[in-house]
Amino acid sequence: MTKPQMTLETPIVVGCQVTNICNLDCKQCYTECSRSSPPGEMTFDEWKQQIDYLADNGVVHLYFEGGDPLLRPDFLDLLRYAQKRFLLWFRTHATTMTPQLAKEIADIGLGRVVIDFFGTDAEMHDHLTGVPGSFERTWAGARLLRAEGVPVIPAAIVNRLNVPHLQRYVEFGTELEAEELGLLRLYPIGAAKRNWAELSPRPLDIIEAIAALDVPDGFRVMNGFHPHDANCCWVNAHITSTGDSIGCPYLRGMTNYGNVREVPFLETWGHPLYEQLRSQPIEGDCPECTKNRMLSPGGCRSSAYTFTGRWDGADPYCPNMNYHDIDVTVLPGTRMLPVVDRG
Repeated sequence: MTKPQMTLETPIVVGCQVTNICNLDCKQCYTECSRSSPPGEMTFDEWKQQIDYLADNGVVHLYFEGGDPLLRPDFLDLLRYAQKRFLLWFRTHATTMTPQLAKEIADIGLGRVVIDFFGTDAEMHDHLTGVPGSFERTWAGARLLRAEGVPVIPAAIVNRLNVPHLQRYVEFGTELEAEELGLLRLYPIGAAKRNWAELSPRPLDIIEAIAALDVPDGFRVMNGFHPHDANCCWVNAHITSTGDSIGCPYLRGMTNYGNVREVPFLETWGHPLYEQLRSQPIEGDCPECTKNRMLSPGGCRSSAYTFTGRWDGADPYCPNMNYHDIDVTVLPGTRMLPVVDRG
């Protein structure tokens, strides 16, 4: 059995979902976005308080996402407020980018902007977003950022439609003079769960497609598939737009460790289940994946729990850990775990 992994007193990376608003209708979305703010979204002052708290408690990397954060009117002010105290990234589909907005973002100074390219051409991308013309607008927004010298990372949620075309994403990275590409999993949450039958690819198809990529020297492909299958709970945390601390954005709807309006964030980090997910050994974890991902054993907890019903289950997306031949293209019944009572 694997030894327990490293534990930290505070996370290194905190993701902040600053809004649930989006102007697209993506089939593979990890949340259920809307055209208007849901009740109870965190205010500007509340986010400022959290930014102060996270900085004072040693968080190094802050990562903003949505929805699309650019649709929050005060988002650039949040970036400016946080900029000097963190390695700062945000994620967007860039469809609302303008020359002036790109210049303002460049003036703030960021580590990276992650840009979602859902498909490799307009037909595929627009089908997945549900909005005609979105592929061209995303490309236009990415080019505006690069024209201002903003570093970007093209990212793709790997699904059944785009898995035969992953080389195109490497080409996107080259065109954008990016240093890396993010190939992300389709997770069984949000809209992606509703569209699982259409979109979920076979893990071996993904692994073979990634292995076949022709990657230029100096260019990195980030991915969470074998042999880079990680349990990243040990380093990551996430706060939703309404203030819920859920640990990992890919555990959305499965965990809730408390609301940061009512419970200090580090108390949610110390939640018994959260600590379990960060430190528990995983029997029979893949040695090759563990070796390649900072000794974090057992793979993704979201996938493991969804398909095995166990928090200490092995991630079936790794072929070496899929002991029961689970077909991950078929989604089991929804499992929700009640939050442990801290009282």
